[in-house]
Amino acid sequence: MSGLPPGDLSGLAWRDPALLGSARLHAVWPWSARLFSWPVLLLALLLILGCLLASTTAPAAESRKAEEIRRELERIQIRAREKRGAVRELTKRERELFSNLAELETRVNTLELDVYRQERQMERTERKKSLLLARQVTLQAGRERSEAELREILKVLWPIHMSGARDHWQGLTEWQEADRHFTWLAAIYKRAEQVMADILNQSQAIEDTLASEIALTRELQEGMASLNSAKDELLTKKLTLLKSIQEVRAEQVDEQEELRRILATVEDLNYTLKTLDKSPIRDFKGNLPWPCKGKLVQAFDPRADSPSRGIGLAVPHEVDINAVSWGRVVHNDRLRGFGHVVIVLHDQEYYSLYAYLANSRVKVGQEVERGQALGTAGYYPLAKGNGLYFELRFGQKPINPQDWLSR
Repeated sequence: MSGLPPGDLSGLAWRDPALLGSARLHAVWPWSARLFSWPVLLLALLLILGCLLASTTAPAAESRKAEEIRRELERIQIRAREKRGAVRELTKRERELFSNLAELETRVNTLELDVYRQERQMERTERKKSLLLARQVTLQAGRERSEAELREILKVLWPIHMSGARDHWQGLTEWQEADRHFTWLAAIYKRAEQVMADILNQSQAIEDTLASEIALTRELQEGMASLNSAKDELLTKKLTLLKSIQEVRAEQVDEQEELRRILATVEDLNYTLKTLDKSPIRDFKGNLPWPCKGKLVQAFDPRADSPSRGIGLAVPHEVDINAVSWGRVVHNDRLRGFGHVVIVLHDQEYYSLYAYLANSRVKVGQEVERGQALGTAGYYPLAKGNGLYFELRFGQKPINPQDWLSR
């Protein structure tokens, strides 16, 4: 036993296994009988068993937590997509409202131009009214003069008429004198008739002027009332549109704020998931994500006549092939019989192999995350179409992927 350090049980066992469990052990270590009494040994066994159980349940708990986070992440990402859709719809609605507002403002501007033209027309009409008023004053003055002249004529004619009606032209001795008198009276009567006709014409002209003035005023008032009514209606619609735009913008801000919170939650969950995904791959046995979704066409069977050290999946089209766990790319090239192959090293012990890729999105030495796309599925002979051949290895030993992938 010389040369062995005290307490090296493995060395003693390798040199002389008979020492273990024999009385000679007590001769070598006289204190060992006292140290390894049955109660102590039983307690030690229980502690070891507890540690083993803890070491197996902790990874499972972490795996379950990661799966729960992924489900929550999927749910929140769906909400984020819905919120993005809502924001896009609100943005579209806001653009439509602004388009309607622009169209309405164009109409308002056109209407304001019509109002301006109508106001200019009113100014011209007011000038016309002023001219008509001046003419009315002139006509009124002319009628007043005609009426005054008529009164003077009547003052002259009335006594003659009364004396003539009474005397029947008595006192006129000569024909010539009577003729002059008759001619003079006829002229006065004719002038009286002309004055009366002038008065009637002047009165009619005054009435026509007043009617024109009233018609112009009514037409302008109706036109302005119509324009103002249309303008008020457009302004009301404009205010309604502006209010709608404010409401849409407020709703858009709320949706964007909620989207920001959702994206922040997604970022936090991704960080938490990434932290969990950095756990050793052995902690996720039975809970690793599948590299892609597809139909199993080749099972793991290393003892078959034609050994299958992995599994084969058929996919309907060129889907993404994702890393099952974080790691480092150690191979990214073609291999005879496997097409384009990517191999990822996990924890310095485990390898995952992805064969028959149509293309690759990674390079050798690149660190990849769990679920990161390595490439897309290419032609896989056993699938007679697009597919993937997948292997897991511990060191150089192939292990059944279906024992490691989530069920």
